[in-house]
Amino acid sequence: MTHPPAAPAATAIPATGVDALLLDAGGVLLRPDPAALRAALGAGGVRPDDDAFDRALYRHGPVGAGLGPGDDDDAFVLSYAVSAGVPLDRARARLDALRQVVLFRPWVPRDPRAVRAALTACAARVPHVVVVTNSEGGAAAHLARAGVCQVGPGAGVEVRLVVDSAEVGVHKPDPGIYRHAAEAVGVAPERCLHVGDSVRNDVAAATAAGMAALHFCPFGDCRDTAHGHVRSLAEVAGLLSGAPA
Repeated sequence: MTHPPAAPAATAIPATGVDALLLDAGGVLLRPDPAALRAALGAGGVRPDDDAFDRALYRHGPVGAGLGPGDDDDAFVLSYAVSAGVPLDRARARLDALRQVVLFRPWVPRDPRAVRAALTACAARVPHVVVVTNSEGGAAAHLARAGVCQVGPGAGVEVRLVVDSAEVGVHKPDPGIYRHAAEAVGVAPERCLHVGDSVRNDVAAATAAGMAALHFCPFGDCRDTAHGHVRSLAEVAGLLSGAPA
């Protein structure tokens, strides 16, 4: 498969150094289960493969323009399905089943071994790794069950904190969720770096909280030069290794 040229180079590592790395969960550590998505579409018609669903997770916004408000759950689900190649009429017909997978069913790790390796490398380079996610609740337990990460020892990588919007009562894109995360680990916002796959919920909101932010864009689809981009967690670890102490 041919991918577009690489997104503009990342330029958002704080000049003062990074004491806390904040990571989005959905889109960075986890993705909707492709098999469950295909099951939700039912028999017959288009049944996108794993790669199509993976790519759709990062480009649904532009493809879904005009389907509804950007913060509307139904519009998000429809634009995600359409971007994966599902005809709009079929996506609408199967919306309830798709919603259950995209909005409520636990997401799964894309590549557990690679994610854990990259998280381990990141944790070796900064004092605090914090997951900041919009969730219906139970995000920390789900990440631990998936073997990705947990607070304290466990099967996954040890992180300092998991900030779950349902538990703290602040949801992205409210910058308050990022300020809460920084305060919880005792780090000034200007020494925090956040990485997430949504320009609105992650990049813009974390920036508004006074943090540096990078857009997680594995396929290089975002061409906006106003913010920096990374294609993988391994790239984040590499950038952190060159950040000032």
